[in-house]
Formats: sequence, structure tokens, C-alpha cells
Amino acid sequence: MSPCPRWSPHVGSNARFQDLQRPPLLRREEAAFFVPRHFEAPMNRTTPTMGILHEHPDWFRPLFAELDRRGLPWEAVPAAGHSFDPGETTAPHPLVLNRMSPSAWLRGGASQVFHTTPYLEHLEGLGVQVINGSRAWGIETSKAAQLSLLRSLGLPFPRARAVHDPDTIPHAARDLRFPVVVKPNVGGSGAGVVRFETPEELAAAVLAGSIDLGIDGTGLVQEFIPARDGRIVRVEVLNGRVLYAIRIYTSGDELTLCPADVCRGVDGAERQRPACPPDAPANDHRGEAYTP
Repeated sequence: MSPCPRWSPHVGSNARFQDLQRPPLLRREEAAFFVPRHFEAPMNRTTPTMGILHEHPDWFRPLFAELDRRGLPWEAVPAAGHSFDPGETTAPHPLVLNRMSPSAWLRGGASQVFHTTPYLEHLEGLGVQVINGSRAWGIETSKAAQLSLLRSLGLPFPRARAVHDPDTIPHAARDLRFPVVVKPNVGGSGAGVVRFETPEELAAAVLAGSIDLGIDGTGLVQEFIPARDGRIVRVEVLNGRVLYAIRIYTSGDELTLCPADVCRGVDGAERQRPACPPDAPANDHRGEAYTP
């Protein structure tokens, strides 16, 4: 999983870049009142229904529309204001798709991130089939756990140290190669990541009290490796099958980057401007379809 929204899974790697864009976002005033039509309708308890846990309806309008097109029963489960009964013995949905995002804290939803964990565990305890369940969510919400997973798979990554006390960061980084970055453990599109060129610069930031480890007070200090030739490749894989890949061109030093916000082609031309966040053209990110 990733803190950024996905493109539609059926999009192949040979699709045009402009075909990999999200649908137009709702304006802020519209989003406040946007509720999928199935959410307001009473559920038919005799029909198996999928619950979709999410915190950002704009990101999943394509999914909602596709489910409607196929005539599949579903119900949105907004994370905002959600509650559940730990004592219940049956669940409202036999199938739940978890599409919560760790970056919810950037939109005022930090408590939603922590609420999701016991809710998923509760559903699994009731025998509910949960897609992106508590184990996947635990990895999604921990950069340290992600690195441990990469290590178990034999995949390389920049050396890092997991920390929980900002005062210990200079000592933890003593064997790392500078520059380094300090990252909140619970992230979201690179939010909160800060780069330090030297041990002295890092120590000065700690002394000034400017290190922020995010909503759970834990984080990583990690060696910084710039993107080779100013390019990164995002690949999404499901059950061993490559869903799509996109190559993104950046300055090479970018720390805050959500690939779904890349709204320009390699020629610099804007792609379907209504599908992009309002500030997307302000950056110089460019992208194209890529075959791994």
C-alpha cells in the first residue's frame, strides 16, 4: 500500500500517460457534501455487501462508479466519525476493502489512522474477509516495518536507524553516510521528511527542537540517495502480477512527492488539468508510462 491514491488497477503499462490520471477532483465545498449514493440507501441484509473503508471520497470515485456499473452491492464506510461495537458478534459486511491512507493526518485525520488498526483487527476476529487487513495496514503505517519487510525479502534499501527520541538521533546517525533524511514513521507523500547535509546540521536541528517525528512520535534517520538521472519508477504489483508502472522525472532532490499528483507529460504539457490537484502545475514533475 501507499499513502498516495492508486490509478485504476486495470490500466496496463502500455497505457498513455494521460490515461493514468485520476478523475476530476471535487471542489472543497462540493467534497463536504459528497456522499456516495449507496451510503444513504438502506442495506439489503440478504445480499452480501462489501464495505469500503476510506477517508477521501475523491480518490475512489472511479472505484465506486465501476462497482455501480457492474451492479455490485457496496456501502461506503467513511473513517471520519466512524465507531464500532467491540462486543458485537456479527459484522455489517462479510467483505471489507480497507482504503484508508496514512496521509489522513495531513487532512486532520490523525485519529482515524490509529482507529483503523483495532477496527480491522475486530473485523478479522469476526471472520470478515478484509482486503488490506491489519497486517498490511501495520506495514503501511510504519516505515520501520517496511524496511524490515524489504530485508526479509532480500531487497536493498538505504541504511537507516529507527528512533523515538529526537535527542538520540545524532548518536543513531553516527555510522550513516551523510546527507541523511529524518522521516516520520507514519508518512504520506513524503510529508515531514527533512534532509540534513552534515552531522553538525543535524545536531543543530535537534538542539533547536525542530525535529518532528510525526503523529506517533517515532521515525527513521536514513541515508539519502538522490534519484538516478532525476528519475524514479513506481511499480504496483498484485499477487505477483504487475498492474502498471510509471517513470517520474524530478529534480533528483525531491522529498515530497506523490506520483498520483504528476500532471505533466515528459514534454512538459499539462495532462487533463481537472484531474490534478490545484497546486500540481506549480512543480516540475513529469511522467510517462513505463514497462519494467
